[in-house]
Amino acid sequence: MSRKRGAPSRAHQADLGVAMSLHRNGRLDEAESRYQRVLAADPNQVEALHFVGVLHHQRGRRHEAVACIERAIALAPDYVDAHNNLGNVLKETNQLEAALVAYRRAVSLNPLHADAWNNIAVLLRGQGHYDEAETAYARAVRANPAHAVAWQNRGNLLA
Repeated sequence: MSRKRGAPSRAHQADLGVAMSLHRNGRLDEAESRYQRVLAADPNQVEALHFVGVLHHQRGRRHEAVACIERAIALAPDYVDAHNNLGNVLKETNQLEAALVAYRRAVSLNPLHADAWNNIAVLLRGQGHYDEAETAYARAVRANPAHAVAWQNRGNLLA
C-alpha cells in the first residue's frame, strides 16, 4: 500500500503527533527537534513543514517560516491552514497584499474558514475598506458563530 505524498509513515506519525502536542504546550525546542526528525526521514512531509514554519514564525525567523510554509503549499496546494498561516507571516512582515492573496486562497479552498475571513477583514479594515471588512467579518461569524475574536472585531468596526 503506498502512502499519500507527504503522509508520514506510522513511525513518524507518532513523532509528528508528539511534536504538535509539544508545540501546542509551548515546548518549542522539543517540538522543533521532533519536527526536524520527521523531516530528516521525509523532507516532503507537508504537516511537519507547515508546523515547523509556524514555529519559526513564533521565534521571529520570518524568512525560514515563509520558506517552510511555501514548501508545504508547493507539495499540497490545497492545504488551507498553510495558506492562512502564510498570510499571518506575510502580514507581520508588512507584505499586506501578499498576505491578502494567501488569505483569499484559504477561503477559496474552504469558504467556511472563519480565521481566514477574520484575517481578511483585519487587513481590509486597516486599508480603510470598511464595507468589505464588515462583509468579511460577517462571513467569519457565519462560518463559526463561536469565533469571539471575529465578533469583537466586527463590533469594534461597527462602533
